[in-house]
Amino acid sequence: MRSVAKLRHLRPGVRYAPSATARLALRQNEPDPIFEADGPDTVRNGIALTGTAHWLFDRGLMTFTDDFQILLSPYGIPDDLDKLIRPGRMLAVPDAPELRPHATYLQWHRDNCFKA
Repeated sequence: MRSVAKLRHLRPGVRYAPSATARLALRQNEPDPIFEADGPDTVRNGIALTGTAHWLFDRGLMTFTDDFQILLSPYGIPDDLDKLIRPGRMLAVPDAPELRPHATYLQWHRDNCFKA
C-alpha cells in the first residue's frame, strides 16, 4: 500500500446508492477497500473498475482523459491487454453529469500517477 493512501472498508449490510458504487473497484460483487491519495471522499473523485483495471489504475498504468477515453501506459502493459479494455476505449459513465468523475481528479491522476 502506498504511504499516502488511506484505507477504508465499506460497512457490511449497508446498501449504497448507485452513485456510491463509483467509489468501488468491484470483484465478483464483493466491494474492495477504497484507496485515496488524500483527495475528497466524493462520488466525483471515484471510478468503478474491475480488479485488473483497478490494479492498473493504482499503479499508473491506466488513466482517463477528461472526456473519459481510456489511456494505457506504454510501460509494463501486456500486449494482449486490449482484450480487457472496453471497445472504443471509453469509460462507461453515469448518464447524470453530477455523478461522473470530475475532470480535476482525472487530471490529477494523469499528472501525478500515470506513467506516460
